[in-house]
Amino acid sequence: MKSRILFGAFALAATLVAAGCGSSTAPATTSKPQTSVPTMPMDTMPGTGSVASTTDPMTMGTDPMGGMDMGGPDSGTQGLTLQVASAGLVAGQPDTLAFTVIASDGSTLTRFQVEQTKLLHLILVRSDLTGFQHLHPTMSSDGRWSLPVTFANGGTYRMVADFVPVLGGTATPRVALTTDLTVAGTGTDVALPAPSTKVTVDGYTVQITGVLGTTAESALTFTVVDSAGKPVKLEPYLGAFGHLVAFDSSDLAYTHIHPSSADENNGSLTFMGQVAAPGLHRLFMQFAAASSVHVAEFTVAAK
Repeated sequence: MKSRILFGAFALAATLVAAGCGSSTAPATTSKPQTSVPTMPMDTMPGTGSVASTTDPMTMGTDPMGGMDMGGPDSGTQGLTLQVASAGLVAGQPDTLAFTVIASDGSTLTRFQVEQTKLLHLILVRSDLTGFQHLHPTMSSDGRWSLPVTFANGGTYRMVADFVPVLGGTATPRVALTTDLTVAGTGTDVALPAPSTKVTVDGYTVQITGVLGTTAESALTFTVVDSAGKPVKLEPYLGAFGHLVAFDSSDLAYTHIHPSSADENNGSLTFMGQVAAPGLHRLFMQFAAASSVHVAEFTVAAK
């Protein structure tokens, strides 16, 4: 599978801990409108497993995962690959998704460094850019990652494992590994929603201003208000006041960005970073308010 890995540096407000971003590619189709998604409980417990140190490597106000690497199939993967153990996934049925990370010598990777309060971040999205999930599996002592998962519809899903591996006793640059999952069951691709600058989710209205672009200077600002139009007080989630995941609608190239600044008391977040190519992207902006995590979905044309 051809892939490209995009990493960028993002500064956070002084009260926040920062993290980096990553991306990779695969064929995509289209997506359906979604103005409201299920509310998720706050996820604050760190992942389990072997780590390079007992302290979180993230530092105040800076992103330790700086730099950019965009190249061929193995660019940015450190020679690592995903091996999925789960088979027979069926839409609408609770199941266990299990996988391992395999090193270039064929061994199973068992050492990871905490990044954004977790050892590994797992992103799932259907090929039509619906069914977005941001999950955190647990790892057994033999390096097997697993978690319960339910897919709403059948079809092909892109799976992204985003983590910092420890190789040879040293934490290496961040990695985003991708593969595709086949889920049995019914499911029909629908058209990507038209670009928009405002959506409503769980009673909150989220509006965006700015430009999503292919240069590091591009910036998007998200403002969250309640049903009365009053600014929403944002709460920390996974070490930041917001998380932005973008998928290119043409090839599912993945980018994960964290805020460059936040006015959490007034519901405002600015994300500064870049995507790999121009064109339509589906954005998933996660924010926490009232002790729950919410996901605002947008279609945006990157320039």
